[in-house]
Amino acid sequence: MTMKLFFKTFVRAFLFIFGIALVVLFFFVHLLKTQYIENINNELGNVVSIIESAIQTPEIAKGLNDINNLISRIDEKTKIRITIISYNGNVLADSRRNPEEMENHSDRPEFKQAIVSGYGNAIRWSPTIDTYMIYCAKNINKYNIVVRASIPVDKAKITLINQKSRIVSIVLISLFSGIVFSFLLAKFATKPVYEILALTEEIKSKKNSDIIIDNRSDEIGKIMQNLTAFVNEIADFTKKEKMIAEELDKFTALVNFPIGIIDLNGDIVLSNSYFNEIFDISEAKGPWWEKIKNFDLLTIIRQTGEMKQTIERELKIKDKTFLCKSTPIEENEQVLIVLIDISMIKDIQERKKDFVTAVSHELKTPVTAIKGYIETIEEDIENPENKKFLNIIKYHSERLEKIVEDLITLAQLENEKPVVEFNKVNIVDITNNAISLFSKKALEKDITIEMLHNNVPEIYGDEFRLEQMFINLIDNAIRFTEKGKITISINHQKGAVIIEISDTGIGIPPQHIPKIFERFYVVDKARSRKTGGTGLGLSIVKHIVLLHNGTIDVKSTPGKGTSFIIQLPA
Repeated sequence: MTMKLFFKTFVRAFLFIFGIALVVLFFFVHLLKTQYIENINNELGNVVSIIESAIQTPEIAKGLNDINNLISRIDEKTKIRITIISYNGNVLADSRRNPEEMENHSDRPEFKQAIVSGYGNAIRWSPTIDTYMIYCAKNINKYNIVVRASIPVDKAKITLINQKSRIVSIVLISLFSGIVFSFLLAKFATKPVYEILALTEEIKSKKNSDIIIDNRSDEIGKIMQNLTAFVNEIADFTKKEKMIAEELDKFTALVNFPIGIIDLNGDIVLSNSYFNEIFDISEAKGPWWEKIKNFDLLTIIRQTGEMKQTIERELKIKDKTFLCKSTPIEENEQVLIVLIDISMIKDIQERKKDFVTAVSHELKTPVTAIKGYIETIEEDIENPENKKFLNIIKYHSERLEKIVEDLITLAQLENEKPVVEFNKVNIVDITNNAISLFSKKALEKDITIEMLHNNVPEIYGDEFRLEQMFINLIDNAIRFTEKGKITISINHQKGAVIIEISDTGIGIPPQHIPKIFERFYVVDKARSRKTGGTGLGLSIVKHIVLLHNGTIDVKSTPGKGTSFIIQLPA
């Protein structure tokens, strides 16, 4: 492994150095080429200047023959071709060709530059001698001519090739230097890694965490010290984790209810014998979705992991009812499952419910009979004192009848499959019907009932139950409001119908609000007896709301009034 690291470091360093060497070599060759071409241009320029000076002497200026002889001699000695061109582009003299056989040179780039700026140069293909040439031209205004000197590019290449041995030497020296430097760099760079690797091997081979390291004052020494400290901390943490796991195992073994910890990505991390027994788990290792054969619990586990919040739900497992509480352990992507057997409690509740239902039905007949007989004899009694007692009996029989009716209603709503008839209903019409039942009662107490609504769509619901919900809430508001106003507003918001029933009554103290939906719970018992409240109305309202998959909330300020806010799916 370390040799691989050394080799990789060596190769990368060498490639990096070799790359830099290639770039430097490229620029060196380019510079050499540029410098050489510049030297050639200077040499050609010097030849042009010599010819310019010679042409201006009286002897040479007399005729073209002398000029031809001059440029031929210079060409012979310097191997530089010389051409003299008139301003109109005609060739007047050339050291290698007959001027009369040469074409017009007015389109040559070096000629154009010389005419415009006095001096021109170019590297191009020469159609006259069929090869690439380096040209240098100068404008001699005095004689209206351009003197041009040229040399084949091949000659320049030969000169550059002569530098090949020099360039190869530089490349070889660079390669050797790169190899040596890369080797030293790789060795220097990987040495600390060897030391750290040796330290980790020592840590791995020892059972305890007491590792002695060499004293180094550099950064590598600091890394090794930090690594050792980190390993010691991990060892301590592992010991503590092991102790916690052992204690947790002891705890789960002691508790007499099923408990388990599920890793959302894999195994059942921990489970006690009760948990394994009810789910028939013989081996905890393995995917939890294969080990747990209960669809409802699998759903709860997945929802807990997705929602990252505690879920509490009842589960039926092997003819028993459990209260399942599922809590996410977010740090470890785990879920804690606790199951509490509430079969006995559920049985007692069912028995209590059946008893209340049976008693309510049994009471309904005698109460109705008592009420009927009271109404029969009421007309025959003329004595005011007797009539007073009869009215008291009548009031309490009516109150008893209302309690019986509410108990029966509540029993029907609490049934696992309550008898309901869902249809499209107009919630505004239902509310108006309920309000009409209380117009006389509200007028007697000088209470105004105001209805507010805006573009409320029809909803799916049980018309009878919804009307019953409004009747109970409006009756409640009137009973606890001596004088003032009751406002019922219905609005449509984001796929839901929001119903708010507010009064200006006595309000509810904050400590009572969490319990007002419990059966038989009354805030003011004396007032409830006076007004005929049964303590079951709000419990019935809550069950009706839940039956329609809605929610109900309460806001109240003592002395100022109460608001019930109901949200139903639209």
